Amino acid sequence: MKSEFIRNTIAAIQKSIQSNSFIDVEKSNIELKDLSTNGEWKSLNETICAFLNTDGGIIICGIKERDKKYSYTGFNRNNESKLIDLHTKYFQDDFDKFIDLSENIFFEYMSLTVGEVVVIVVYPVSDDKKYLRFDGKYYERKLTQDRIIPPSKILHQKEYKAEVEYAKELTKVDGATINDLSIDKVNHYVHLLNREIRNETLKADLTQAKAFLIKQHFLSTRQKLY
Repeated sequence: MKSEFIRNTIAAIQKSIQSNSFIDVEKSNIELKDLSTNGEWKSLNETICAFLNTDGGIIICGIKERDKKYSYTGFNRNNESKLIDLHTKYFQDDFDKFIDLSENIFFEYMSLTVGEVVVIVVYPVSDDKKYLRFDGKYYERKLTQDRIIPPSKILHQKEYKAEVEYAKELTKVDGATINDLSIDKVNHYVHLLNREIRNETLKADLTQAKAFLIKQHFLSTRQKLY
């Protein structure tokens, strides 16, 4: 987990503290947390929720920034259980189910000359799991801030997921061939995918669509084109 990017960020903070200078490290995907108060733990969970729902990010716990100056506050190892609970006890889906995020949230201790910090690395959830919420609210990352996701955007995502799930649940038709399919319907499904997930090109004909249909499990690899 100790990537060069993380090491360089830690080094910049350490240099700022030692030289009493300020190198700004906070970006849309980097956040610093103090965690010396209960309020900061709530703020941590809001940021993690935002990272999960957007593009992921890195949180360095044990550093405080105020008035363009860093100060070391450290991390109390007695709070380790709170970190572990981030995997299963805080973030819910649309059905009020707490999601296991052990493959999305990772943490590790790292040392500075002044002491120890915890680095939390958050990877975004897949589009079919968005959006997750914390404490009843959905968050996303906007520049360096955690913002509540508008209800219209949440509704749009729910409608999109319902359409994709419907497409996945189509019944297998015995004896059907690729020539029984409609290229217009294939391209309509491509359009649905492009709204939220990937940049998939439209297909000129069924021959061109074959690889895409196999990848989406709409067509068996045993199916002949002609």
